[in-house]
Amino acid sequence: MKILIVDDEAMIREWMERTIEGLPVDIQQIDTANDGLDALERFKSTVYDLVFVDVKMPRMNGMDLIKKLNNLPTIPLIVVLTSHDQFDYAREALHLNAYEYILKSECSKEKLLDLINKCQSLIKKKRIDMDLAYHRSAFLDAVLSDNTSKLNFSLNNLFPKLTNTPYMVITYDQALLPDSKLHTLFNGYRRIFIGNHHALTFFAYEVASDIAPEDIASVLNAFTTDYDVTIGCSRPYTGLKDLPLALKRAFSAKQKLFYLDSNYYIDDATEINDDMKDIEAQCECIINNIKSGDLDKARDHLSIVHHMITQLKPVAVDYVKNVNYNILSALLIYLSKSNQRVIPNLDELKSRMENSQHFSDIKSYTDEYFYFLDPVQRTFPKNCSSYVLESINYIHTRYNAIESIAQIANHVHLNTDYFSRLFKKEIGIPASTYLMNYKLEAAAQLLSTTTETVQEISLKVGYSNVSYFSKIFKAKYDLQPSQYRMQFSEH
Repeated sequence: MKILIVDDEAMIREWMERTIEGLPVDIQQIDTANDGLDALERFKSTVYDLVFVDVKMPRMNGMDLIKKLNNLPTIPLIVVLTSHDQFDYAREALHLNAYEYILKSECSKEKLLDLINKCQSLIKKKRIDMDLAYHRSAFLDAVLSDNTSKLNFSLNNLFPKLTNTPYMVITYDQALLPDSKLHTLFNGYRRIFIGNHHALTFFAYEVASDIAPEDIASVLNAFTTDYDVTIGCSRPYTGLKDLPLALKRAFSAKQKLFYLDSNYYIDDATEINDDMKDIEAQCECIINNIKSGDLDKARDHLSIVHHMITQLKPVAVDYVKNVNYNILSALLIYLSKSNQRVIPNLDELKSRMENSQHFSDIKSYTDEYFYFLDPVQRTFPKNCSSYVLESINYIHTRYNAIESIAQIANHVHLNTDYFSRLFKKEIGIPASTYLMNYKLEAAAQLLSTTTETVQEISLKVGYSNVSYFSKIFKAKYDLQPSQYRMQFSEH
């Protein structure tokens, strides 16, 4: 145990140092400091287990020092040294998580021995708890990474409270839900902390052997709605031998929420399918199609990939994000080399993929590029200016939020009149017509592939007035939106 004595009175410091050195306790190191600033300097080179702190000191007093010590990575036990007239300070120190206070006038050898023995027991328990937390975290990492060679843990030692009572494992994002809220989840059942894995926290809840699945679902639904958090949950298991499987199932359930419109998911006991070979093969076809310029075939293969992902719900969500990033980056690079787009911002694309919270976001983003590419407009004159190419890129990615040509001109930093003349000269049609056609192409695609109402689609492509939308749609396709949709429902 390493001890630091902080007091501005040299007589007190020296007496305590000599007395503690003579006690029958295991002391590795004992140092002194004459005020708070001096103590903080000592902490730069040594991690102390126990600190005796005087209340009133020059430069930095004891209260301010305690606040600083509470922000250290490893917080020491703190014992406050006080005089009879300083009880208010001692009370404040205890509120700041000080362990104990001791009156200087009553600080005898016997009292110090009793106090240090108690502190030593607490420090030993703290170290055991830290070691336990470390080994639990290592066990969790080994289980969820399928690194069975590292599963050399005694589960009885790691989880002594997990008996043969049925239990289920839940996992959630630790940043979104403080532990203090968990007492309302499955209230009445014992909760056992398993560990943390990256951003996720895992708990086991001991439950009744005959708990019904609908009761579990009801509790999870109410809880996740109240606290706006997502939870993955395993089905009930019994015995420590099944804990690795229960953890995998809870983790799998949490990952599957990426594909579902729900705040919770209970493991369905189907085998976890990590076989991505078929998806990888389709992705290779897509990228090869893009490189050869066959974007229609690439689009067809993409539809197959998205269907497979939706069905399989792969646990490797990061892999799914990366697959779609590789496809889109290949497409954008191809379009750039074909002089159909400005050079793409791949960093922005990667960020958007990584920050996607649901698979539908990724699917929608890729659809913007594949399905809404107008075959007639894929080729632009080779002498197009960077202003026009950037404006087209802006329309393709933000068409539903663009309300005026001035907005596009402002984006490319040109005067509106000059931009309008430049766009028509290089593309052959006014920018307003190009924007309207692109919005209507997007609407046509949604009408043929979704069940969204005409009003919903009108809003989605950027038209708040559904009557006006229907009028210009009919002018382009010679059919009302509802009639256009019927063509596809008949096949």
